[in-house]
Amino acid sequence: MVTVGIIGCGVIGRTLYQEFLAHPAFRVVAVWDPSAAAVAALLTQGPEDAAACAVSGPEAVVQAADLVYVASPPAFHVPQALMALAAGKACLCEKPLAVDLAEGARLAAQVAAGSAPVAVHYPLATAPAVLEIQRRIAAGGIGTVTGVRIEARFARWPRGWHTGGDWLTGRAEGGFIREVLSHFLFVTLRTFGALSIHSAKAVYPASGGCETRLDALLSAGGIPVELTACVGGDDDDYNVWQIDGTMGRLRTTGWFTGQVWQQGHWQPLLPGTVAEGDALTQRAVLDGLAAMMARQPHRLATVAEALDVQRCVEVLRQAE
Repeated sequence: MVTVGIIGCGVIGRTLYQEFLAHPAFRVVAVWDPSAAAVAALLTQGPEDAAACAVSGPEAVVQAADLVYVASPPAFHVPQALMALAAGKACLCEKPLAVDLAEGARLAAQVAAGSAPVAVHYPLATAPAVLEIQRRIAAGGIGTVTGVRIEARFARWPRGWHTGGDWLTGRAEGGFIREVLSHFLFVTLRTFGALSIHSAKAVYPASGGCETRLDALLSAGGIPVELTACVGGDDDDYNVWQIDGTMGRLRTTGWFTGQVWQQGHWQPLLPGTVAEGDALTQRAVLDGLAAMMARQPHRLATVAEALDVQRCVEVLRQAE
């Protein structure tokens, strides 16, 4: 069984903590967050003896675990991932990879030069709906791909469920380009190839803070990509990743729900409910981690891919 340490006990850290508890390949042995309240909130979701997992700092997490999950705010991703690598420990790093391109490149170089396995937490990498979309594209199911559309809308930012992360509203670490659009840029990169930006316009409030709108035209492996995202409207967390072809259309919506355009309507791509699809996606991440720890092939996002996404993200953020 792989022992797991978690650095960062916010919303995302708590979510994956539950997945680790439910997976037979993992056992959580150490957790830490600078907020004692955040640690307590996470551990209340665990077994009766979970309190014993609370440790004194990130160094103690690294020392205790085989696999270190870095779920802290973005400015800490590289230092804490490097701490794990220096100890020869495997690492799952939250996205974005970093907020500084030089730091991201430094981590990528260390990973390439080392032997410890490292992945970045982009769940779309292993999402069943995405894998089915990729399979159908490769089989020619929608003919020749003519374009990709990425769209996201948020009633407010941060989203209603994303509490306890003040950094999410600041330009230094936050914003929906890094937190949300990076997921869809990643899956576009992996599916179609290298990303190029042709035009972009990001809008920021005069009072300061992170972006409120982005419109951009890109390409991925030569395929046109249209991207639009904004804060405003009624949807708390609306997103679509759509692929158009000469013979059909495919998309994900609501993160992990796959759909195919048939007979004038969007139809389910896979059987099961939305909740079941979400659960299968989360399980697939842990299955990928188990394979990574066994040094077996997996489809988790690599640090090199995450760095390519980061390069694109930072250009988009600066396109004022």
